[in-house]
Amino acid sequence: MTKVEFLLAKDPVHEHGGDVALSNVMIGLAAKNFDVSVICLSKQRAANETEFLQAGLHLTAVAKPPIRPLNLLAGATRRRRSLVHVRFDIDNLVAAIDRSDADIFVAQHSYMAESFLRSSLFGKRSLVVDTTSVRPWCARDRGLLGRVEAPG
Repeated sequence: MTKVEFLLAKDPVHEHGGDVALSNVMIGLAAKNFDVSVICLSKQRAANETEFLQAGLHLTAVAKPPIRPLNLLAGATRRRRSLVHVRFDIDNLVAAIDRSDADIFVAQHSYMAESFLRSSLFGKRSLVVDTTSVRPWCARDRGLLGRVEAPG
């Protein structure tokens, strides 16, 4: 059976909202036809903590690092990437992806694909990017850095 790994920016057990609800629907639909597992970023869990979600889905949590505005700005300037793409390109997420035996990876947003692109699986496994939420980081809810980067 084809193995599908979802890459989520939020912990579907501890966080709620529209993007989490949409991801849960997509995961549920995929689980009907594929062997599905989840790697998520989490503020509530220790690095690489695993558990089984409802319906037996395996979840691996990667600790979400705190926001460090100066590091983000420097990284975005140095790498010529958006602030949000730099924010979610995490070494521990790359390591979790490298440990996965999935055939297909589904990134919740384009910025969740960054770590996959640096993984050893890039070019060897398939990547699908969910772009249903195209403005994840906008001026109204991301403070000074969001206002600097947001389009006029």
